[in-house]
Amino acid sequence: MSTSRLEPAVARYLDRVRNAPRLTTLAPKFADIASGATGQPRKRVQLDPVLLGHDAEALAFAAAHRERVSPFNAHYVASVPYSLEEQCRFGAALWRYGLELEQLYGRSASVYTLGDAAGVTARALTHVANGSIRTLTCSPTKENREQFFARGTPQGAFFFLGPFFNVTPTTLIETGITGFEQKFDVVVEDTTFQMYDPERYEPIALARRNLRDDGIFVVIEKIRHEDPQEYLYRERQKDDEFKARYFDTSQISEKRSTILGHMQTMEASLGELTHALHQHFAAAAITWNSGNFYTIVASNTVANLISFVRALLPPAIPGAFCYETLPKVLFGIESGTLVFRRPEVSHASSL
Repeated sequence: MSTSRLEPAVARYLDRVRNAPRLTTLAPKFADIASGATGQPRKRVQLDPVLLGHDAEALAFAAAHRERVSPFNAHYVASVPYSLEEQCRFGAALWRYGLELEQLYGRSASVYTLGDAAGVTARALTHVANGSIRTLTCSPTKENREQFFARGTPQGAFFFLGPFFNVTPTTLIETGITGFEQKFDVVVEDTTFQMYDPERYEPIALARRNLRDDGIFVVIEKIRHEDPQEYLYRERQKDDEFKARYFDTSQISEKRSTILGHMQTMEASLGELTHALHQHFAAAAITWNSGNFYTIVASNTVANLISFVRALLPPAIPGAFCYETLPKVLFGIESGTLVFRRPEVSHASSL
């Protein structure tokens, strides 16, 4: 879709973000983290299978995920409390939901992650699904592309080098990425919008160009709390009780003064994000919370949203870091309708 065909607010947004710090002044910092030159933790985060209830699917996904870890993902999971467990919980749900769609419609499901750096989740997903779930990852950082292909070309997984707002069904074809002409069953925004601009209606509109009418839209974002003191309390908890296990104090301070300082000015409140989602979708719910980080799922097809949530395990995070009772309906779904599935333990599965 050309800029001239976009609604005025979205076109103005595009004019602003084409020169956003994420693509200019901060680009070298993201490149260094993606290559592993900086930002690497003292030690790698180890998955806690107890938090996942020793679920067989989640642990199978975790094994594939561990084999594909990139420097950026290693940095991320050491920065956001229990995000490694969440990536495996979420990846297992994408796997289960994708196979349900394949059985229903007789076609491969498709998942697009914008902001997944080197596409660790996407590559692991195509592996565990034996290529029957096709994935796309995008990033404007060439070092992430290099990491994506470091172990060869993943079957069924594709990479678009460029910012999310350049991705459309047309540009994918123009760059030689085919098979997504009918758009995606799931589109995942992973801490991306907050790197460009504080508005949310406009980037959702741009990302939604790639989503099927009955698709699932997932937002993973750091939220600006309405109470600044509560926000700071959760930040201190994250830094002191989690990040300090993996990073030196100097590393934490340096990131806070550069990337996090910029990102905080671009964060939206939960109310603002909910309002923006409500302008695009019929229903939405919170499915994960870690301090100031939230995952929200939305769709125009409530039945699909319910099915996706039912593919999720309960949140794999200690209660002290989770500040919401989940799943939590934001709008469009009858209270009590959403439930998480129970772990299915296989005694043959282990990490």
